[in-house]
Amino acid sequence: MTTFDDHHSAFDIIRDLRQMPERPLRMGYALTEGRTAVRMLLASGHGPVTLFADEAEYSLIDVMPSDAAYHPTTEEQLTRILGFRPHSAIIALVPVPEVIAVDELPFPVLALNDVSDAINVGAIVRSAVGLGIRSIAVDGGCSDPFLRRAVRTSMGCCFHASVGKIDDLSRFLRDVRGEGRRVAALEQGPDARPLHEAGCRPDVLVVGNEGHGIRPHILSVCDVRLEIPMDLADTSLNVGAATSIALWELWGRHGRG
Repeated sequence: MTTFDDHHSAFDIIRDLRQMPERPLRMGYALTEGRTAVRMLLASGHGPVTLFADEAEYSLIDVMPSDAAYHPTTEEQLTRILGFRPHSAIIALVPVPEVIAVDELPFPVLALNDVSDAINVGAIVRSAVGLGIRSIAVDGGCSDPFLRRAVRTSMGCCFHASVGKIDDLSRFLRDVRGEGRRVAALEQGPDARPLHEAGCRPDVLVVGNEGHGIRPHILSVCDVRLEIPMDLADTSLNVGAATSIALWELWGRHGRG
């Protein structure tokens, strides 16, 4: 444990985040906020963790890793350093987990194509991990799952996922199909099959951008297109909500087996 010293190098990573929200990620760190998310981080085993918290929040931590660093910090001190008032008086920094080579991700894999909003990425990761899908592949058009807003929305579930980054998603999908595996796209369209009629579970489920959806060249290499039937024509769900429903229908409802 150390005393409060805002000149410590750890504070430089989180200073003035309102002006530079991507600073931790650019420096190789993921920032985690809130009691539940920090507990998820600690439970994941990733480290070493640097914790900033007041004494009340620190006292609620069940197990503190031996290699963790703790900086006693009040909510007012955090507000001054961050440049905004945090939701709770506990945040943590951890080196960004190592990215997994996509060909080493165990199936099933959830693949994200151009999901550019960090909040949507975080919501998708939270649902996937909660429903037992730990392999997540993101292409170059996606927000980073370890960006602050994505980590916050995932409630720390990103630290329990295996994340792979893909330069060429279409090639990855073609290779997967070449192995005899099934690829499904969650995308509305005249040739889409209702989600509840998906048949066998896919080995890879692809979800797309908040606006334009999955890019055509990605759709062209998928075996089947699935959609969530809507009551009103020309309506759709947010990609985070739609992905949660699809994951539940395909894997959560009847278990992983």
